[in-house]
Amino acid sequence: MYDIGTHTDRAGVILGPPFAAIFPEPAGSILRLLSGDRTLGEEDIVEDILKFQARPNREAGLFKAPSLTNIWDEPLLLHNGSFTDLGALISYKANFFSFELSEEEQEALLAYLKTL
Repeated sequence: MYDIGTHTDRAGVILGPPFAAIFPEPAGSILRLLSGDRTLGEEDIVEDILKFQARPNREAGLFKAPSLTNIWDEPLLLHNGSFTDLGALISYKANFFSFELSEEEQEALLAYLKTL
């Protein structure tokens, strides 16, 4: 778990007060609670109200970084499967985030990812 500095009590998601107001209680209150990042675990009020199975204990703002192990063996990449080639994904992300990676650096990154 890593603190990536993104904690907010109000995440600005569509489940905000105007949207939640159209639902009868307690649904509206529950939706408002879901709209931000909060501490999870034994004291999680949503878990208690909805009788969820126990969530992992974590402080608000912590993020579980996904593993890159065997990423080279994934048939589809990204959340929507829009890439089937890891090299093309590296090139896309380098351009998207304005990383100035040379072709040689991109090939080195690809070679590194294939070792994981």
